[in-house]
Amino acid sequence: MLCVLGCIWCTTEIVAQTVPSSQNRIDREAADIYFAQAKTVLKKRDTDTALPLIHKADSLYQKLVLPEEIIETKLLEYRCFNFLKPISEWSTPLYQALSFEKELEKPSMTKVKLYAALSTNASLNNQSTVAYYYGSKALSLLQGEHLTKDPEYQAFYMSILYRMGKTEEFQYNYKKAENFYRQSLEKARKHKLPFYLSYGGLFKTYTLTNQHQKVTKMIEEFETKKYAQSQPSFFVYDFYSYHIDYLIKNSLYDKAIKQSLTLKKLRDTDKFKSHFSEWFLSERIADIHNLQGNHQEAINELLSTKALQESLEIRNTERAALLIKLAKYYLDLNDYKNAQYYSEEALTVNTKIQRDTTIFHMPLDLDNIEKAHKNILLDNLLFKAQLAEAFYTKTKDNTYLKTKKQSYTTAHELIKLMGGISDEDAFLDETQFKNVYGNLMQLYQQEWQTNKEQKTFDSALELRLQSQYVTILNELKDAQQHKDIDSIPFIKNSRTTYEGYNKLYYFWGQEAIYVLHENDTIQHFDKIPLTTELEIAIDKVSSDVREINTPIHKESHQLIYKTLFEKYIRPDTKTAILLDDKLHLIPISSLWIEEENKYLLAKTSIVHITTTRDQEETSTSNQALLMAPFATRQGVFNNRLSKSADEIKAIGQYGNHKTYLDQQASKTSFLNNVTTASIIHLATHATTNTEEPVLSKIQFYEEEAIDPTRTSLTLSEIYDLKLNADLVTLSACETGIGKEIKGKGIQSMANAFTHAGAASTVMSLWKVPDTETTAIMTGFYTHLYKGIPKDEALRLAKQDYLDAHTEYPALQHPYYWSGFVISGDPTPIHQKEQSWKKWGLILGGIFLLLFISKKLLFQRFQ
Repeated sequence: MLCVLGCIWCTTEIVAQTVPSSQNRIDREAADIYFAQAKTVLKKRDTDTALPLIHKADSLYQKLVLPEEIIETKLLEYRCFNFLKPISEWSTPLYQALSFEKELEKPSMTKVKLYAALSTNASLNNQSTVAYYYGSKALSLLQGEHLTKDPEYQAFYMSILYRMGKTEEFQYNYKKAENFYRQSLEKARKHKLPFYLSYGGLFKTYTLTNQHQKVTKMIEEFETKKYAQSQPSFFVYDFYSYHIDYLIKNSLYDKAIKQSLTLKKLRDTDKFKSHFSEWFLSERIADIHNLQGNHQEAINELLSTKALQESLEIRNTERAALLIKLAKYYLDLNDYKNAQYYSEEALTVNTKIQRDTTIFHMPLDLDNIEKAHKNILLDNLLFKAQLAEAFYTKTKDNTYLKTKKQSYTTAHELIKLMGGISDEDAFLDETQFKNVYGNLMQLYQQEWQTNKEQKTFDSALELRLQSQYVTILNELKDAQQHKDIDSIPFIKNSRTTYEGYNKLYYFWGQEAIYVLHENDTIQHFDKIPLTTELEIAIDKVSSDVREINTPIHKESHQLIYKTLFEKYIRPDTKTAILLDDKLHLIPISSLWIEEENKYLLAKTSIVHITTTRDQEETSTSNQALLMAPFATRQGVFNNRLSKSADEIKAIGQYGNHKTYLDQQASKTSFLNNVTTASIIHLATHATTNTEEPVLSKIQFYEEEAIDPTRTSLTLSEIYDLKLNADLVTLSACETGIGKEIKGKGIQSMANAFTHAGAASTVMSLWKVPDTETTAIMTGFYTHLYKGIPKDEALRLAKQDYLDAHTEYPALQHPYYWSGFVISGDPTPIHQKEQSWKKWGLILGGIFLLLFISKKLLFQRFQ
């Protein structure tokens, strides 16, 4: 009996184990089938069929707890998203896959694929640090010995090297990019893999860095091996384009023409007809002719292109651009009649409003330009102003000067209009900006020299402030809150906010720097020639203050101070200043005054003017939000800020505050608390992008399995905040990628916070060392909570630092203290008495009154 029961028990156990195993096998087979079917249909880009299959496979793989298969499915979903979703959403399946990556104990190609996809996706989203991080992780796995036998090993290795080269190229690290491209090309050739991407990347790097011998060698190889016939057409076109750009850059125009004609001949072959546009190539050849001074040849090329465009019914946008180019070339030949004709014809084509090409002084009505390409229209107006100047020089007819001013003024109105729309054709480039506002400033300055009227000064000042604001709108098409610029009382706001200040407004033009200066007793409107010597000095000072081991170049400091500031600085008056272009890169308080043997810091406090919206009351909550995401630990992509905890602790001794350190200092915590905070202090990495300020960002606590977009705050997101803050401080800003040429990054960050509702901002122009940052920030808040105005509090904190290091001259270098700048409203912070203090005072007053009354009554009755 016991034996029979034992057999029954064993049989039951076996069946219990077999059923799940059998079901698992069925589920696995089904999942594999779904996965294979999804791959097949995705090759045909049938995402509607593929995505449900992917989701079925993923669900089963997760049920079976198969991390490698889950990741492969997520990678397939990522490919689907490439066709279906906006680029900002592509990363979702990748970071879902990353949560399973740690379960793969051994190196595998699945891991490599995941890291490669994360790197590529980050690169597409302009996240260079993230792209490099995951690219390096993929390379690290590939450099081991575990994966060398995988059939995809060599292809992925080559691809990752190429992608790393691209990442370095985007950051202008051309030497590193060259090294990665070369390795990628060598691997491609060794293993007979497609090499054109690596070859093109390497060649482009050589052209950008002017490595003439290497460029020549690759051109010879390209021609000898007839790559134009054997490689993809887009690669051939890019290769020739890089070479033509290189030849033009080095003024080798004859060779550039020859190479362009070679490319044009290729266009006639069956292979290239669908890829290249003949009229586009002809325009490029015309441009080269014009650069050579062969204006008639350029015109002839364009006329043939014009005929071709008309026969092909090319869009009005391209036709208008070509007509403007024709007008410019005719002006170069001093053929004013044809220049006028094609300029007016371009307006007709672009606006679809018929214009009489013989009437030059006809104004443009901006109320009827809905269908026009705005950027080309702006270019048209700028050319018309240039042509009016040429007509005036020839005829001395003042009517042309009026048309010149009218054209620039209309261009300014058009720019304001462009700032309020999100169309892709409504972006303003820097050349156009300088052209419009530089010329208008020059015209106003000439008027001022003649009449010295307040109206002229105010018109120029309004123009300067509006020009600053339209750059903000232009940078942030998606984030802006649309508002009519003309409804913002810029001058009133500026004069009210900085009442009693010595105000300086600079504009960096094409050939001069314009200065508008006013205080309670005087006004200046000056034009200062932008000499090569002055520009070199500005470059040197802006570079030297950032280099700890570079001595102060006193001659350059003196030249800048005497040329741009000495006339306007008032030692007994605080200074409010609006800088422009490269001047943003100089911390003005660090300018050395040789004859007085001191920095400008000792003479005056300086606050940077921001072009804000209508002034609003800020929060009186007295609640400070203090955050340090990297206080005690290093992030995934960012280093630890070892003194940031001390900085937060020192600041936290004043008033009410909420403090968040390390993992508590998340983006979510910031967004949940920022709208009610009166003071916001972020001791974290803030990277400013000087080439594209919109890519600047502030970093919060990060984890590897979290998409970096969810751990950083971009400039666009800052603009969309609803703040009520008296002060925002970023104590660890640092310049990011890009050539340091205009100083846009930090100023854009300050503008964004001001636009979002912050009364003032304190930021650093570079990453100041932790110890010095803590000292200066502690001093700043110490003075601030004594009721001292913000600009003066920052000046005193810097002066305290210098006074504390008189015995250590090396530590008095501007690198350590001058990087912090304040922008916006300089008035003292609003302090709200703590309730217990307030009631304590009230009750104390009541008891005092009772005591006095009792004493008086006692004396009376005595």
